[in-house]
Amino acid sequence: KKKTISFFLSSYEGKKSMIPISSQFKILNLIKEIAKSNTDYNFIIKPKYSLNYLKNHYDTTNIISFLERDLSNITITDNNSNSLDIISESEIVISTAFSSPTFEAMSLGIKSYYVDILSIFENSHFSNFKYFVSHGYQDSIKYLDYWKYVNEKIYKSEYEKMLKYFNLPKNNNDKIYLFKKELELLNGK
Repeated sequence: KKKTISFFLSSYEGKKSMIPISSQFKILNLIKEIAKSNTDYNFIIKPKYSLNYLKNHYDTTNIISFLERDLSNITITDNNSNSLDIISESEIVISTAFSSPTFEAMSLGIKSYYVDILSIFENSHFSNFKYFVSHGYQDSIKYLDYWKYVNEKIYKSEYEKMLKYFNLPKNNNDKIYLFKKELELLNGK
């Protein structure tokens, strides 16, 4: 059975968005290139918006059609799919900066990192952690290569340090609530 890498897309418009709409097309192109060059993996994409919305909005129409039609190792789930189910079946979780699936995966001991495709968060607090926030296209590819081959003991040790630093308990139901509260504080909400 092929291993799975999942991508979680975040919102890209409205007041809860951390990334501009222009990043969506770049992230989808990144996913396309990663899926084409990693045919030994299956990929799950969980969009923030419905698939119909992506097919009929902005410049994502053609790339969504390509992903669905031409890459047999990609599945695009419904935007209402259960994130934890997807995370649980994944070897690596990749999400746009700074959505919660990366921390959810980390707290479950699953390899994960953020993609800052436009390199607009290079000075973020999270960038202080090695291989946790990739900046730009090439960096994202490099980070995936790292996560595919990193020793389990190494990444779990780093995760425990990070969870402790952010005061998030490991494998505790309150961890996501605490993380979201921390993000709200950092964002002044």
